[in-house]
Amino acid sequence: MPSSEPIIWQFSLSTVNAIMWVALLLLALWFGFRLRWGRLVALVAFLTFDLIVFGGFVRLTDSGLGCPDWPGCYGQLLPAQASAQINQAIAEQGGTHGPVSHGKAWIEMLHRYLASFIGALILVMFVRALLAQRRRSGATLTDAATPVNWYWPALLLVVVIAQGMFGKWTVTLKLMPIVVTAHLMGGMLLLAMLLWFWTRQRQREGDTRAMTVAVSGRTRVLAWLALAVLTVQIFLGGWVSTNYAVLACADFPGCNGSLTPQVDWAEGFAFARALGRNPDGSFLSIEALRAIHWAHRWGALITTVVVIAAALALMRAHAALIAPKFAAVDEVLSTSLGTDGAYATWTTPRGGYFSSLFTTEPVAARVVELADAAGVSLTPAGATYPGGVDPENRNIRLAPTRPPLEEVRTAMEVAAACIRLATEEYRARS
Repeated sequence: MPSSEPIIWQFSLSTVNAIMWVALLLLALWFGFRLRWGRLVALVAFLTFDLIVFGGFVRLTDSGLGCPDWPGCYGQLLPAQASAQINQAIAEQGGTHGPVSHGKAWIEMLHRYLASFIGALILVMFVRALLAQRRRSGATLTDAATPVNWYWPALLLVVVIAQGMFGKWTVTLKLMPIVVTAHLMGGMLLLAMLLWFWTRQRQREGDTRAMTVAVSGRTRVLAWLALAVLTVQIFLGGWVSTNYAVLACADFPGCNGSLTPQVDWAEGFAFARALGRNPDGSFLSIEALRAIHWAHRWGALITTVVVIAAALALMRAHAALIAPKFAAVDEVLSTSLGTDGAYATWTTPRGGYFSSLFTTEPVAARVVELADAAGVSLTPAGATYPGGVDPENRNIRLAPTRPPLEEVRTAMEVAAACIRLATEEYRARS
């Protein structure tokens, strides 16, 4: 039976179950080696996001101690193998309302299975990057023209191992608040690192949507400040949850009818303590729980202000980036087609990502066809209409935000020539 006391180290699987667990991890490794490098990186990032969401579900259902040992469930690989022990725990706690139940055991173990699978895939990333670096060939193992440096996957491996340890300590230290919160922060760090790594991989593959953009120093400072404030707020949210302080303030925007509630900051933010206890073993006071909750409230207000300021700065920077492309569209079309509407009219938006062009004659589909034959991909005719069907066959949505500026100019010159040709064809038949 698992120990009822907090412990630092535990490996509860029996020899047979441990062998089965290792075999499953080897299968995950085999799967990872068969994936193309770009897909592997994207899959790990996606699964890590899913794992964080599922971790929230574990927390909300109080399933963290559904299997109170690690990495098994009462020494077994599957909760179904531990039915007798789970039933005994349910009887001892007086029903399924306690920390152990069959449903909670499965929720907790599924979380562990997914985490193990992600860890195995990150190990694959490290091994493949290391081999590619040593062989000086990224094409064979990474499907990328540039070899992947091994140290970034190595850092990912270190973080995911640390995450596994914090996941274990979450169970063996009986939901110690600082450990559970650190487990959350580690998951967010791992996801951020994977997303950055995935973006860099897309850059290596030439995806223009993942290219870095130069911004002003002020905008960069605001973006980093927003990231730092958001990180603190995530920590405060985790601290509220792990201390069960959600209902310490039962109303909003005040706290139990007051905007200046009685709080105990020192007690609320003492980290080296067990769940619901002070470092000396006494019970945590309601004032401490209010302090935790109130800090999260103020953190939310500060985070909202800073993130909005950073978002507005980034929006202005993005507008400055794409505005020349819309200006190029208007300039080329005005020069090639004129502004009298003989061939087409178009919008000149002050925001957004698209411009709508309307041909004078019903030739939009023909324009798209001619442009495609010339090597320029336009949005399908009528794409802005319900079902993608323009009954007048005149609308083409122009999307110039992604290509480089010079490509936008070239594409618009080709599009303008196709509009003139399609229009003259139509008029010649009429």
